[in-house]
Amino acid sequence: MQGKVLSCEVKCWEKRRAHRDGKQLGPGGIPHEQVSPNVVERVDACVAGPENEVEEREQHENDQDTTWFGLDRDLGGDPVLSEYRRYAAIMMANAAEISTVQYPALVSFVGQTNAGKSTLIRLLINPVQHQDSPAGLAAPVVGRGDSELPTSADVHLYADPGSFSATQPILFADCEGFEGGERNPVASGGGSVRGSQSQPIRRKAIPVAGSTHNPFRRFMPGTRRALAWARRDAPDRERTSKRQYAVAEMYPRIFYAFSDVIVFVLNNPKTMEDVVEKLLAWADTNRSKSVNLPSKPYAIIALNKCPNSTPDALWNTLEATDNLYKSMNSQIQNNNTFQAYVKKWESSRLRISDMEELFRCYYSKVHVIRIPDKSRYKLLEQQRDELYLIIRDCCSKSLMKKRESRMLPDTDEFGIYISLAFDHFSQTLEEPFDYVKASLRHQPPPQTMADKLYTFARLVAQRLGLQGKIETLFAKLTDMVASCLMLGAARKRLFGQPDDWFKVETRSSVLSRGPGYKDGVVGSVRDGSSIQEQCQAAVETYFNYEVPCQFHIESHNVLSVTGGFDCRQRKATHGEMHRSSIKYISDDRWGKFEHDFNPTKFNWPDRILERMEEMQKDATWYDNGDSRQARVLAHGKTLQRFYKSLTDDLGIFSNSVCLCCLSNPPDHELSCGHIICLECAKDFGRSDDPLKVIVDQCPMHDNLLRHQVTRQPTVIGVQPPHSGLRVLVLDGGGVRGIVELSVLRALEGRIGIPLHRFFDLVVGTSTGGIISLGFGHELWSIDECIERFRALVGKAFTPRKGQEIRGIRHLQLFIKRSKYETKPIEDALQSAFGDGNLFGTRQKNGSHRLKVAVAAVSEAGTKSLVLSNYNTNDGSGSPIFGEKSKLNYQRYRPTQREDELRVWEAARAASAAPGFFRPFVKARSPSPDSDVFPEMMDGAILHNNPIDIAIAEARKLASAQEQQPIPDLVLSVGTGLPKYTQTEEESSSRSTNLKDLAVQGKMGIHRRAPFIRTIFTMISYQIKLNLDSERRWVAWSEPLLRDPQWKDRLYRFNPDFGEEPPPMDDVGKIQSLSNNVVGWIENHADVQEKISQVACSLVASSFYFERVGKPVQVQSSSIQLRGLIRCRISENSQEIRALGAFFASCHSPAAFVVEDSADGDGDLRIEIPVGKLREHGLYEDIHVDITISSETTNTTIALDLRGISKNRRMFNISGFPRQLMQNGFQ
Repeated sequence: MQGKVLSCEVKCWEKRRAHRDGKQLGPGGIPHEQVSPNVVERVDACVAGPENEVEEREQHENDQDTTWFGLDRDLGGDPVLSEYRRYAAIMMANAAEISTVQYPALVSFVGQTNAGKSTLIRLLINPVQHQDSPAGLAAPVVGRGDSELPTSADVHLYADPGSFSATQPILFADCEGFEGGERNPVASGGGSVRGSQSQPIRRKAIPVAGSTHNPFRRFMPGTRRALAWARRDAPDRERTSKRQYAVAEMYPRIFYAFSDVIVFVLNNPKTMEDVVEKLLAWADTNRSKSVNLPSKPYAIIALNKCPNSTPDALWNTLEATDNLYKSMNSQIQNNNTFQAYVKKWESSRLRISDMEELFRCYYSKVHVIRIPDKSRYKLLEQQRDELYLIIRDCCSKSLMKKRESRMLPDTDEFGIYISLAFDHFSQTLEEPFDYVKASLRHQPPPQTMADKLYTFARLVAQRLGLQGKIETLFAKLTDMVASCLMLGAARKRLFGQPDDWFKVETRSSVLSRGPGYKDGVVGSVRDGSSIQEQCQAAVETYFNYEVPCQFHIESHNVLSVTGGFDCRQRKATHGEMHRSSIKYISDDRWGKFEHDFNPTKFNWPDRILERMEEMQKDATWYDNGDSRQARVLAHGKTLQRFYKSLTDDLGIFSNSVCLCCLSNPPDHELSCGHIICLECAKDFGRSDDPLKVIVDQCPMHDNLLRHQVTRQPTVIGVQPPHSGLRVLVLDGGGVRGIVELSVLRALEGRIGIPLHRFFDLVVGTSTGGIISLGFGHELWSIDECIERFRALVGKAFTPRKGQEIRGIRHLQLFIKRSKYETKPIEDALQSAFGDGNLFGTRQKNGSHRLKVAVAAVSEAGTKSLVLSNYNTNDGSGSPIFGEKSKLNYQRYRPTQREDELRVWEAARAASAAPGFFRPFVKARSPSPDSDVFPEMMDGAILHNNPIDIAIAEARKLASAQEQQPIPDLVLSVGTGLPKYTQTEEESSSRSTNLKDLAVQGKMGIHRRAPFIRTIFTMISYQIKLNLDSERRWVAWSEPLLRDPQWKDRLYRFNPDFGEEPPPMDDVGKIQSLSNNVVGWIENHADVQEKISQVACSLVASSFYFERVGKPVQVQSSSIQLRGLIRCRISENSQEIRALGAFFASCHSPAAFVVEDSADGDGDLRIEIPVGKLREHGLYEDIHVDITISSETTNTTIALDLRGISKNRRMFNISGFPRQLMQNGFQ
């Protein structure tokens, strides 16, 4: 086959003489082959380069969107590493297709300039075959055959369509050729500098007429990092500031640390000896720059454009690999370069006998594959398939290794870890990147007991400098942990001998996650494990991930600056080699992890049990039958001794573990700054009011220190036992948030009392998240919320300069990728919310803040994130209907309080609408131990109506506070119904049509133009905004509305104005929207009735029943109980008067009704003294005697409000109906 390729049908193959006798040969002596025309078309579409420079330039402009990271200059002319949001964009598209957790694999293509890396990736992606796949729309640009310049600039990232929706999606990284670094690639306008030598990195400028450069990508949103080793005062700046230095030195370090597979692409080399030398040199340089990696990368040597004269056997990958080893084995003793590596490893006590052993020092395994010239279509497709299978197999094995080491990052974790690597290598190219330390900076709140003990051990070790002294550390922790377990046993009423419950499997000791890793997580223990197993797991986790190897070699050189060789590898990632983290030492030593400590022999659980048995015999630990109060007092003494021994100041702090009991997440900040859980507040505080706990002194300080740091008591608001929660849920919608506020103002006007007095939990997303934080956390009145909301959106949606000019507006969207600037919205949020932390103090101006949660989404769009001003056990809660919630979201709570989100930052993260604002990026602390937040976007992407999250959070809170699992009331408020309620098919069709508009280029394989994609993002976002909220509510509420327990508890307001809601950024429509809500209410009697019912339900829920004394058995089966009907808002006389006015509007006296009383007189009715409420502003507890027929009787106490609502008169008080004897006769 030469020159032009001719394709013909199968039926005419035998008609040609050359095909019949097979004697006519093509180039290289290869017979003519029968090839399907489809194969020819696919291969040609993949390998054919642009015909001229103009077409090449156009393709590279379209390919700018795929840039992952690259080199640039800042405004001062200094080099920077620019990271773009390509990875997040790929994974977000993936998240829209599937709902399962994914663990991405990175396959990096490196090697010579113009070796064909881009062509190989294009063959693997096969854009013609996958043109309808979301992943298949992007493929690399193939270089022109007549150009010697590098093709692509920097590093581009592409998704593999074949694994796009799999558990392990494969990503292909196309790196700029290492030998082309000094010549600007074609994609960066290389033609204009052709032939130039040693040019420093050039900053792109705004384009002018006739310019051949494409600067747009350089201004697209991303993260820029200054290169400390290339700044103006850096040594050898002339060399380090050049493109070639960064491409050859920094890029390989990143690829070696994070690649599952590295594909070295070389153009048909003259000798394999040269190939092996390059591979070994590349690996030897970069391996020492990363420590504690979960696995070594696999390597594939792709020999591209192999001649037709290649023996048939060498097209087989196994034969080709074996041939490489055999040919190099004969050279290993003769080649000086090979000998240097062999001697290096022999000095590390590792004997190298052949080339395969030498390769395995650097790679998990090496494969060799030959790729033919494009003229051999059939063989080319065959080798392409073989390469793809090898990549899939290597990625699968790499995943298994990471899973075994319990360091398998999911989509979001991978993005965070590699971002930390960018941070690291921007600062230094000498110090190794520590994978374990990076992973420990991003952890979900600890859930299992093992997690909490592990976190506590880390805090104490850091405080006392005991990181490597594990035996000393855990010996010190023994007394404290034993005391906490004794207190915990009393709380769970596990009295008796410690051995009776310490070794028994208990569901309550285990939840679902470990510290930071899923699917084989660090420290996770199987469900049903005992406390003993949890304690052992904590020791083993700390030993595996915190304690370095003890291998050490003394230095015999008196001039040495290193002091010898110390291995710093952790046990979980040690492998077969000792490695140092000192930048001056790159030599490794053969050997496995060494340490004197043995977790099994140390047997920490037995030491804890022995200490608890000693406490059990001590009279101070029990009083009249092991009472809880006796253990609280004894534990308090242990706390004072332990924390006094740490330091002479305030000690340690944690936002994720209660340092008093090590059992619960902390939730209440004391005046000294420590945060404790509610149970500890109750145990160490006093309660003069059933709705308050007062903690006079922090239990972690001894008496002397208490007087120094505690200046005032801490007042903590608590929920009445067995009551129900009142939940407010707010949708997203931009400026249409004024609709929600207008609805809430109408409801507040109906009651006459500030509305935040009637809710316990507020959950919002997007604009609803901002309102939730203002209303619930800052305790703004509804009128103040409206005033601040108007001011905020007016600033946030300030048009960029030049927006009134159509061309400029389009150019800004193209360059910036967001319609609005970031600074105005952040300034507006900071002005509104100040600089206070989201989590910490629970009071403002003497009033208790409501519990508030706002929904955000990780930048990759794969995970819902909850940002809350409270803590809760994320695995706790009684499932409704007996089913475990399938809702997948994660709460971010940093361990250290200095890493906590500000309130304004939570608002910014929750409202970063795609296409309108850039994702929120929290500034990272320079401390290597600080927690790292993911980049976050508008929670409306996954939960524009966060009802699922709200109910899940309510369930967890109810479980932690001994409340009813079903809320008293759930109120969901939307921002306006769309004019047409589309079916799923119609919505899908419309979305598909929008996508079709964005697909450009012949054969459908070009990417969306940046401007078109930005417009598509905003349009599709608003379609989802309008349609998804109501559907989500209907899908969630319909089955519950048929359940009598839920029927009268669920309410939804979403005004229908009879027209399409305005765009979310149309600030000019705020007043008309507010007016429309007023008109909608006035013109719809059913809406007015619903408002009245919600008002009555909220008022009724402000009353609760408190049992007094013990129940009495009055007859053979009947039981008499005494109690009080109390009011949650009884302190404020003005609000009590308003409550009296509300009751006065009833058609008959408002009264409490105890239904189904067993005293034989029917329902018990107790009228409310409305006159006293209105005149004196005083509510006095109402005494009530209730007789029930048995312990299992369901009792209802309701408020009779006849006349306020036309269709309903009875409204249950909080927590009813329920069994009043659910705790028996205790």
